[in-house]
Amino acid sequence: MRARLMSFVCLVFLQSPASAQLVPSWQNAVSADGKAAQQLIQSDPAHDELVRYINSTYRFPRKVPLIYTEAGKINAWYQGNSHSITVSYDLVVFLRKFFRAKGVANPDQRTRETVAFILLHEMGHALIHELDLPAVGREEDAADEFAALMATRAVGDRGKNMAFTAAEWFGLMGRGIAKMEDLEFWDEHSLNSQRFYKILCMIYGSNPAATEEVVKPLVPVTRLMTAKKRFPQKVQRWDRLLSSHLLNGRALPLHPILPEPANPRQISFQNEVKSGGLLPVSELARIQQFQKVVGWLNRSYSPPKHLYAKYMVTDVPKNFFLPLTGNIILSKPFFDSADSRLNHLKAAEKFETLKALETFSVLQEFSRGIIEDAKLPITGEPEDAAAELAMLMVIRHPEYRKLAEPLGRWYKVLGNSKENVLQLNYWSESALDQQRYYDLLGYLHVAYPQQFPHLSGLFSPKRLAKMRYEYQNKRRNWWRLLQPFGTPI
Repeated sequence: MRARLMSFVCLVFLQSPASAQLVPSWQNAVSADGKAAQQLIQSDPAHDELVRYINSTYRFPRKVPLIYTEAGKINAWYQGNSHSITVSYDLVVFLRKFFRAKGVANPDQRTRETVAFILLHEMGHALIHELDLPAVGREEDAADEFAALMATRAVGDRGKNMAFTAAEWFGLMGRGIAKMEDLEFWDEHSLNSQRFYKILCMIYGSNPAATEEVVKPLVPVTRLMTAKKRFPQKVQRWDRLLSSHLLNGRALPLHPILPEPANPRQISFQNEVKSGGLLPVSELARIQQFQKVVGWLNRSYSPPKHLYAKYMVTDVPKNFFLPLTGNIILSKPFFDSADSRLNHLKAAEKFETLKALETFSVLQEFSRGIIEDAKLPITGEPEDAAAELAMLMVIRHPEYRKLAEPLGRWYKVLGNSKENVLQLNYWSESALDQQRYYDLLGYLHVAYPQQFPHLSGLFSPKRLAKMRYEYQNKRRNWWRLLQPFGTPI
């Protein structure tokens, strides 16, 4: 009996939260550069402090080795198969040489701060997968968001310095690319210049008064206004995602707002485009397409609030969602502008592309609506989350799937309108049109490879393998977020 009791106690001890945590392991470097890199970051107390903060805050289901090693490649990564994080000394060597070559003041300290931020970024990946968080949008953006948020929580103002320096590094890297063909729009990462702005906006949103002197000259004021408004929302979303894994804390509901079966909500459609006579055939077809998509959404989803899709003339050629009124605004000037942009296409291609754009526009703004009204704990920006959800709807729907390639054509037209890297809006909350093009067609191919085999040529085999995993993961995570509100993706 005593032996059984001792075995049980040992088993409980081995499975206790104290044993399930990040476990650092410093492997000795071999090369002279590697040894110098190891010494540089091993002497930085931030690494112990960051690990201590994560281990004292969150409950892991298992041990996660954190391995520092000379790996022979310039990288740091989380590996799901081995449940481990690796930081390569080669990355440290690269950063040290990079900052020195750029003439950055105190390059060794800048290297330490950047590596510490990268470590937090990889911890973000680890928590997303080890804790099975329903992250949506670009996971790389989510990991950057996590790192920027947790840096100040873990080590205060030093964490802010880490984020500033990481943003500076991405900015310098981004400015080193002068040709459009050198930009990896197809990659799972945002472009370096986009990450520069995203991290700066996280820093600014966390404390506008204390950071505006540094950030304001670098970022458009409209983007800063959005960052200030969204930062508290990002904090709340991450806190809800992580709350059930706290060592000491109260679990928050994943779905704070649920539909009411006794009082179901729906989407209604209103055409507010006035005409002195009969509407043109193209307008009638557009209105019918809007009505058709709204009808499918009503059969498939139960939004938490009534929504009103309105086709109307707007001051700016843009579709948008108004949270206070629940209005989904479908802009006539936007579609008229799209019609003009597509004049170079053959009539059949133009018709297909406009139909795809009309369909997708309703789905995308509905997605914004349900994200806002249901307070879904998305990661990343709502524009990107809504576009991703709409893409999944298009890909999964047998009829709308036929419109996926024409929709890709629309993104290609928009992307081709930018002739050089200086015309790209890196600071935008939304992904670039070229990135949307590759995301949509990549997921279409990996979802239905036999129907769309020709799309594989857009990607390397390595990227396609990642996209297969990403697509299934995104479907599963959106299903978890949308489960109370309607049809699984």
